[in-house]
Order: sequence, then C-alpha cells, then structure tokens
Amino acid sequence: MLKKLGSIFLSVLVFGYIIFEELVWENIAKPIYNFAHSLEILQKVETAIHNLHRQALLLVFLILFIQVELLGFAALALLAKGKTMGGVLLYIGRIPLGVFTFWIFSVSKDKLMTFSWFERLYKFIMTMIDKIKSSEVYKNIKEKSSSL
Repeated sequence: MLKKLGSIFLSVLVFGYIIFEELVWENIAKPIYNFAHSLEILQKVETAIHNLHRQALLLVFLILFIQVELLGFAALALLAKGKTMGGVLLYIGRIPLGVFTFWIFSVSKDKLMTFSWFERLYKFIMTMIDKIKSSEVYKNIKEKSSSL
C-alpha cells in the first residue's frame, strides 16, 4: 500500500514537472527569455547585476524567487478552491517574473555559487531533477504524452 502511494505521488510529481518543463518553459517562458535577453536595455541591467555585491545579489535573487514561488502557491490555492480562471491567470501572470528571475540567475550563477549553502542546494535540486528524468515513471509519461 505504501509503495503504491509512493508511486502515485511520484507519478503526480513527474507529470507536474513534465507539464511545467514542456508546456510552460519550452513554449512560453523560453521564447520570452530569448527575446528579453536580446534587448539592449537588459544588457545594461546585466552589467549592473555583475557589479552588485554578492550578498546584495543574493538578496535580490531570493526576493524575486520567493515571490515567484508564492505566486505559484497562490495560483494553486485558487485552483483548489475551484477558481480556475483566477488560478490560471495568476499562474500565467507569474511567468514574466519567473523568466526575469531565471535570467538573473543565469547571468549571476558564478557569483551566487560562491555561497556554499546555495551551491549545495542547487546541486541537490539538479540531482533530484536528474533522478526524475531517469525514472521509469518519467519515461513512460513522456512517451505517452508525446504520442497524444
């Protein structure tokens, strides 16, 4: 029974990850990120980010990251309450902030990794993502969803 519940939980987790990665990131966030990255004004912001003290940079990144995650939880809460339109709109509305936060991370990753706890947490998250992607559940769901 416990093994079956674990399998169901893993399936839901993997399905959610696939939806986020395939639908949201690949089709919505990544094109926005690529467009924004090409803008000249963001290159000036990038220079300013590089000039930030590492602790100030960490603070800015964490504030943005926490806001994005809180908006995601709020969207999920709205969906759980049956407020589908509000939940979907809030989730979609958080994408630009998430893209900006990812962009800040990508241009300042080296500086953020100077915090050993941050680097350990990042490596842990990447290991978990690799485990999800190598699981049979992920492969099965990915295969079934690509045939739709």
